[in-house]
Parts: sequence; structure tokens; C-alpha cells
Amino acid sequence: MTLLQTVSHFAFLSSWGHSLQELPNRFSSLADHVRTLLSNCKEKRSIGYQLDQLLDDDKDLSEVVSNTKKLHRLTDTNNQITVNALIDSSSQKDAARLLSLQGKGAGAWLSAVPSSKKFALSRNNFISAASMRLGIPVSFPEWVNKCDCGRTLDIKGSDADRIHLLTCKNGGGPVWTHDSMMSVWSECLSSVHLPHKCEPRDRYTHSNNRPDILVYDLETGSNVELDVALAHPWASDILPRAATTGGSAAMRREQIKENKYAQERLPGG
Repeated sequence: MTLLQTVSHFAFLSSWGHSLQELPNRFSSLADHVRTLLSNCKEKRSIGYQLDQLLDDDKDLSEVVSNTKKLHRLTDTNNQITVNALIDSSSQKDAARLLSLQGKGAGAWLSAVPSSKKFALSRNNFISAASMRLGIPVSFPEWVNKCDCGRTLDIKGSDADRIHLLTCKNGGGPVWTHDSMMSVWSECLSSVHLPHKCEPRDRYTHSNNRPDILVYDLETGSNVELDVALAHPWASDILPRAATTGGSAAMRREQIKENKYAQERLPGG
């Protein structure tokens, strides 16, 4: 069944639902007749039957039809059921990917308009990002034959090597993405003339911790620390939970960062 065919059922019912607000004033018997037809769910191919399957046991279809606000939610409900069925039948890796795609803002990059050429994705980067979003295998360029950590890679893009490049903490995509994001933040701060320092090594004298960016607030005398954290649901320590709980990768990285700086206490920090 195509997307158009799926949505057409709910669009048809919604049009009737809106009409039912006006029909009782003119044809009261017709409105009751329509409700009766939609509530008759014996025929599995009927719209009434299909919609009835989306309702909780204590809900009545005629009640939903008479409430146009609820009608607008039918498509979302049907889509969520479809997605859940797809996740249940997917591999652990694909389940984690599909759950991640449901996160708030997960697809914002597809419609974002770059404020500068520096913030625009190159053609190859866009193709790679879109392919990973869709679960399509991504082949490496011929010059990509080794990760910065020393691991030899298959240029044809084996599944294990793709996951390695996306999750390796000592090289590959995470390091490049982290440094790129830090650079973007630094450029944004410079554009509004906020003094800052990248990776200040003298921030904490009693530990090796250092934020990615330290922003100096000259007016208040206080400082703001920025620390970029990347989380990929395919990382070995995250994947099992990411395949069952959306957002778990980001929550885990956030908790690690909080624990990392929890013991740091400096005047003016």
C-alpha cells in the first residue's frame, strides 16, 4: 500500500467528520446514518474496520468521528503503528537507527538553510548522511583505506568498517565531526565578538579535564564552558539499549559529561 493510499482513508474520514458538524443542522438522519456505517466494522476491508483497529478498547469510532481534533491524530497513530512494526522486525542496528530518527530535530538538517557557505554540506557529505539516514550502504572513497587509529578499512564499505568509522573515538568520523563542531561554535562566538579560548589546558590544574571552549564574560566576570559530545547509537556500549529506547545514546553521553565535571569546583567557573 502506497503512502497516498494510506493517507486517503484518513483524509476521507476527516472530510466526513468536518461535514458532520454542519450536516445535523440540515440532514440529521444522514449524519446518524454515516456514523452507523463507520461504526460497522465487520468488513475487514472497510475504512471503519481499519480505523477501529487504531482505537483503544474503551474508545468508540463514532466518538472519534464527531471530534475533529482527534481525527487529525489518526494519521499519526497509523504511521506510528507502521513504524513500530518495522522496528520489531528489524535488526538491532536498524532498530537503533529508526528510533534515533524519531528524535526531536533529528531531520532538521534536511531543511536547514545555511547562513554561510562554511555551514553548507558538500555533495559527498550530504549523500553519505542521507544514505545513513535511509539505511543505505555507504562506500568509502578510494583514498579512505585506514582509520586514524590504525585499523585497515575495506574501501567497498563493509558493515563492520562503516560502524567503526562512525564510532571510533580515536579516529574516523567522531574526531572529525567533533573538531568541526568546535570550529563552528568558535566562528559563531567570534562573529558576535565574544572572547573565548578553545581547549584551554590550564582550566583545571588538578585534573586533565578541559572544556572544548571557554567563553569569557567580561561584564559579569563569570565564564561559560562548552563541551561538544557526540553519541552514535551503533557504539558497542550503547547499541543494545539504543535498539529499544529512543534517545538513550544522547542521554548516556550527557551523563558521562556531567560525571566528568561534577567534581570540578573553581572560583569564577
